[in-house]
Amino acid sequence: MRFFRGIIASMAVVGVLACGGDKTGPDEGSGGTGTTLSGTYKLKSVAGQSLPIEDPESGSSLDSGSAAFTTDGNVTVKFNFTGEADESYTGTYVRNDADVTVTLDDAGETFELPGTVSNNGNRITIDLGGAPLVFEK
Repeated sequence: MRFFRGIIASMAVVGVLACGGDKTGPDEGSGGTGTTLSGTYKLKSVAGQSLPIEDPESGSSLDSGSAAFTTDGNVTVKFNFTGEADESYTGTYVRNDADVTVTLDDAGETFELPGTVSNNGNRITIDLGGAPLVFEK
C-alpha cells in the first residue's frame, strides 16, 4: 500500500480526519516571508513519531524521507523504506509567507495538502490527513 493512502486510511479509521482544522504543536517562530522555497528538507517525524517508524503488522519501516523544493514552484517528496519499495511523488507548491500548500500526484490522484513554514524557513510541516509530516533543513 502506498504511504499516502496508508496514512489517510489509518487516520480515517481512528476518526482524525473528522476532527479537522485545529493546529497542533507549539508556535515555533516565524516562517519568514516570501512566496518560494528552495532546498532539500529531511523528514524528521510523522504524526509526532520520530523516524524510523516500524509497522509491526508488515515488518517494514519508514527509515527516512525528504522534500526537495525549487524556486519555480516544484516539489519532489520521497519516502525510504526497509521491507518494501521506496516511494516518490512529484508536484507543485504555493507559498504565502508562513503558509504553504503542496499538491502531489499519486498514480493519477491529486492530493492538496496544507502546511506551514516555520523556524525562519528551516521547518516545513505538511498535514497529511491529520498526520503532520515534519521536514527540516
